[in-house]
Amino acid sequence: MSEFDPEAEIETLIDSYAAGINDHDIDAVLDCFAYPAVIWQFGKGHVFTDAEEMAENVRAVLKLYDQAGAVLSTPTITDVSVHGETAIVTVEWDQEDTDGEAVFDFACHYHLVLDGPEWRIAMLTNIVPADDDDDGEEEEGDFAEDIEDEADEARAA
Repeated sequence: MSEFDPEAEIETLIDSYAAGINDHDIDAVLDCFAYPAVIWQFGKGHVFTDAEEMAENVRAVLKLYDQAGAVLSTPTITDVSVHGETAIVTVEWDQEDTDGEAVFDFACHYHLVLDGPEWRIAMLTNIVPADDDDDGEEEEGDFAEDIEDEADEARAA
């Protein structure tokens, strides 16, 4: 019998989630969630009762990644706290374009649940870096707001 190693299994979940994003494999991304799932963005919580509802949000996010030129999303787990069948995980994300240049970065807190033998995302909260300058150029926070706007439009459709 294999030994229970939650941190390794959580790393596998986050790697699978990133692979789904990088491959634009919506089903792979959706498989990482437990339903109902909640996504908190900009002080608003969105409840997705099933994968079909979540798919519109995933499509919207992938569309905006494409528009920004992001072709590679690389996660770095910075904190893991496991308590029985739940875990809180902080992940920093770096998005790069085809030249390997940074497009933007952000972090998310993930609340995971053990769903049978698999860890799944029950809730995530996006953490958007503050805009430190006001030079009129699109900043990371502006792009994150675009993601929220696109997702809102998809949910309303």
